[in-house]
Amino acid sequence: MEDLLALARSSLAWAEAAERSDARFGHALTSAKRSAAALLASRRLGATAEVDAEIWLAMTRRAPELAEWAAYFAAAAAKARGAGLGQYLISAREADDLVRDARAFLVLVLARLRRRGLASGVG
Repeated sequence: MEDLLALARSSLAWAEAAERSDARFGHALTSAKRSAAALLASRRLGATAEVDAEIWLAMTRRAPELAEWAAYFAAAAAKARGAGLGQYLISAREADDLVRDARAFLVLVLARLRRRGLASGVG
């Protein structure tokens, strides 16, 4: 779990440093996925085995209190897939919003894990 949190922070740093909107968006989405995987892993729910595209469904089922976050990031994942196929162009605003929201989600996950005594020096 700690390794997933460290990877989430690393992805967020890449997102903040990236110049291209699509790169910022992609790294921010990866950060959010890793944060979700850490949260689900903390609940011993096998989140690390989830396929990326299914992690948001898993979070909705296994952490229903975070269903709105899951829906938001699932929609972002669909945009990223569309961008990868050349069907959608990620704007600078969308990228900036997703970076901000991935950061907020990581902070939320860290706070939940710390309250349960499960996160230490990461963050």
